[in-house]
Amino acid sequence: MRNKFEFFTAKIIYLFLAVILISCNSCFLNKKINKDSNEIKGINLFTKLDFVKSDNGKTFTVNDSVSIFYYKDLVLYRIPVPFDSMKAISKTKDTVTNQYVSTKINHKYFLFRQGNKIGLQYDSLNFSPHQFEVDSFLKFNSFSNAKFYDKTNDSLYKEFFDNNSVLTRIYVPKVKYDPSYNDTTKMFFSKSLNDIDFSFSSDLDSQLKMKLFRVEAIFNPIPKGLYSFAVPKRTFLFEMKANKESDLQMEKKYFRLFQSQMQRKRS
Repeated sequence: MRNKFEFFTAKIIYLFLAVILISCNSCFLNKKINKDSNEIKGINLFTKLDFVKSDNGKTFTVNDSVSIFYYKDLVLYRIPVPFDSMKAISKTKDTVTNQYVSTKINHKYFLFRQGNKIGLQYDSLNFSPHQFEVDSFLKFNSFSNAKFYDKTNDSLYKEFFDNNSVLTRIYVPKVKYDPSYNDTTKMFFSKSLNDIDFSFSSDLDSQLKMKLFRVEAIFNPIPKGLYSFAVPKRTFLFEMKANKESDLQMEKKYFRLFQSQMQRKRS
């Protein structure tokens, strides 16, 4: 969270989502995977980000999610792609007026073998995949990794356990360089997620012997004066949960398809 945010432009939405995905990717790839296991494991990553429009000061929230699965030494990213269905309700000679019907969520699947430079992107089981460069995919246009915890600038303000043995730690920065830096960071840890090969902060996980699974970066409200409008309290939320889907048949099909296609490339 110590990356500087320019939150008054819509561009930050894509910039920040890119940064957090890269951070998550690098954490995930640094973990060892049991190549002898036939089990598919996975996590779901969730983000909920509050932003302010620069032209009128109105707030809006961006929600996003991505699922990551791994099998032996293979990694699969399942990324949702919304598709809006429309229907024509009126036609003239030059124009067609459409009406929104519904939104369907499709998925793109990105698979690669750890250590390989090239992966395969699938839009469907029925179409040929496209190659992609793994490093470029993970770097996401060369954005740097996000930092949730800065041991130099973050000061522990309070910590406590709840009834579910979840540890909450509240940090405040020693120096708040400008309004694009959050005022408070709340971190949530649990031992129940220690078997997940993923980390938002390997340093804190190792230190506490618990898994950091939720981060809330809180921005205090800013009165009118610094800007032409008052900025309300905002929160950037990041959370990971173990994927508990019982039906992973589609993911199994993509893993098998990827293995067979990569085998044919080697032969």
